[in-house]
Amino acid sequence: MDGTDLHTLRVFVTVATTGHLTRAAELLHLSQSAVSAQVKGLETGLAVTLFERTAKGMLLTAAGERLLQQAQQVLAAHQTLLATAARMQGELRGRVRVGAIGDLDSLDLGRFVHRLEQRYPCVELHLQHARSSATLAAVRAGQLDAGYVVGEAVSPPLAAVTLKPITFRIAAPAAWRERVVTASWAEIAALPWIRSAPTAFCHRAGEALFRERGGVPDKVIMADHPGAVRTLIAAGVGLGLLPEERARAAESRGEVVIWPNFAQQAQLLFVYQQAREQDPLIGALKEVLWEAPVAGRALG
Repeated sequence: MDGTDLHTLRVFVTVATTGHLTRAAELLHLSQSAVSAQVKGLETGLAVTLFERTAKGMLLTAAGERLLQQAQQVLAAHQTLLATAARMQGELRGRVRVGAIGDLDSLDLGRFVHRLEQRYPCVELHLQHARSSATLAAVRAGQLDAGYVVGEAVSPPLAAVTLKPITFRIAAPAAWRERVVTASWAEIAALPWIRSAPTAFCHRAGEALFRERGGVPDKVIMADHPGAVRTLIAAGVGLGLLPEERARAAESRGEVVIWPNFAQQAQLLFVYQQAREQDPLIGALKEVLWEAPVAGRALG
């Protein structure tokens, strides 16, 4: 037994793409010791050292880098084989796991799910809500078949369909209208800010904003839950970045006021593994996606 069964390959790919045994174990729903044993067993079976164990995590060796792409191709080919076999039976069958961003109202998921159920009633859809960075890592590791991300750089072995630009605005409590509408950047920067988790696009965009324009917030409050930033802004705690659709809706309800001197765009993407381009299940998702209002063009 050389240890190269599909489950072991999936463990290898997950550890390689996350760089951590603990994170890989969480994604795989296994214990850390079980994941470590699988990796050691694979290295023994292949007679190749795949990782360097460091204080910062698991780093791929040169041999590991070469084998990672092949392992991803094997796993993708297995998924394609299963989907093709199902289609040969007369109707596309299978399960697809799609990552959805928890803090955007722009996905039109209801329409997407409805069309998928109408067109492919035997395809079982599992939605998993997570931040873009986590969705990207899960698709790369094969834990998700596809997913929505915003503001992420996508490169092989992933491919993406560009859906639409998402604009982000700075929103403040409605009670701050007089001090915010005519405020300079220096005055805005000095107010209390509510920031999302470091892995979120809004957090990274905020960091870039302060690097480019300067200034220091009076205080920073971290809010990890996707909807918490808007809730805290509306409650008068501080200001922060919101997707424009959500900011405009909150402004129309009298909850927030939008600072007029800032708007930043990022692309909303639908990502999947490049090796699964011909997978009927991925094809079904893309076919349905093209019919949705958010659909755009493919990234080559």
